[in-house]
Amino acid sequence: MIRRFLVVLTLLFLSSGLVWAQTPTPAPAPTLPGYAIQLSAGYSYISNAPTNNGFFSSLDVPMWHDPSNKFAISGSGSYFTMSTPSSYFAGGGPVAHFQYSNKNLLNGQVFQPFVGADFGVTRSIDTSTGLSTGSTHFGVGIKGGLDTVLTGNVSWRVFQVEWIHSTLYPGNSVTISNIGQISTGLNIRF
Repeated sequence: MIRRFLVVLTLLFLSSGLVWAQTPTPAPAPTLPGYAIQLSAGYSYISNAPTNNGFFSSLDVPMWHDPSNKFAISGSGSYFTMSTPSSYFAGGGPVAHFQYSNKNLLNGQVFQPFVGADFGVTRSIDTSTGLSTGSTHFGVGIKGGLDTVLTGNVSWRVFQVEWIHSTLYPGNSVTISNIGQISTGLNIRF
């Protein structure tokens, strides 16, 4: 009787290990692409009527990110140029990036909204002489937008909205003091 009890107990113990092995393993949490050095370039539409549209470029270098890759702080350098009047804005500052992905939203597409500020200079250039003899003034820019990841190294800047303020008056009654711009372009991550 004791022998039969020990055999049943041993079979029960061995079979409990088989039941545990058949339990499905939970799916791992989705991994987000993370943050890397990012180079952005694109076309800009400017709201100021006497000026024309221009091009922007920026370089973001991650300074800190949380372990889940859902939030990061980057240092950013920005350059925006236009030809009429011939001027540019060069600045830099902090940018906060966020990441969001949901498998039920657009097949798990990764979205990366961002907000930031740029501090730098606005400079006009005298193109009639071909020399850089224009005026230089302090400028500040406030920006925000949305990137979406296309591949591991390329993302699309769906839109970037930026407001640049300076006290630049390059002449011809054109004032570059409050410029609102809407941009789109590509980001290369490395």
